[in-house]
Amino acid sequence: MKTILCLWMLCCGSMMSAAELLAVDGTAFNGKACSLEAPEGWQRRERMMGSYFVLINPQMGAEDGFAENLNVVLENVKAGIQGPEYRAATIQGLKMALKADILEEESLQLNGIPAERIRYSFNMGGRELDNDLYLIVKGNAAYAVTLSMMKGKSREENIKELTRIVNTFTISEE
Repeated sequence: MKTILCLWMLCCGSMMSAAELLAVDGTAFNGKACSLEAPEGWQRRERMMGSYFVLINPQMGAEDGFAENLNVVLENVKAGIQGPEYRAATIQGLKMALKADILEEESLQLNGIPAERIRYSFNMGGRELDNDLYLIVKGNAAYAVTLSMMKGKSREENIKELTRIVNTFTISEE
């Protein structure tokens, strides 16, 4: 599957219109705009780490030097694909691309929206990350929300706030 657009849309809005955000590089996204509520003080950075927008915790861990973050990737998918099928394909991709270990997977509701969750770990530049990936498929559109944390203390200290943020996820009705 080819990622066509990565973005972060925060509840406070964006400097670009939804139409501009959903038509990057001339490719139209099949879905609607999405949003998440950003905690006060978190930093928004554009076009970072393969995402159009990234939300970063400004309280970088003193011990590990890692700033926990969330990002949203939008992708067009073929007609008829369902959440569990998309989750299975994503797991294959995580194993191949990142050599990730899959720790948990489940179907759930994310702010009332059917979703799939994959918890996985992998090594990135000598750092062991422990991520949660939420997948939402709606029509011919997929939304992937990743919560990135270091293994151990970083996860323990941040999972509650990151889970609270991801549970504010909404898809625009426009």
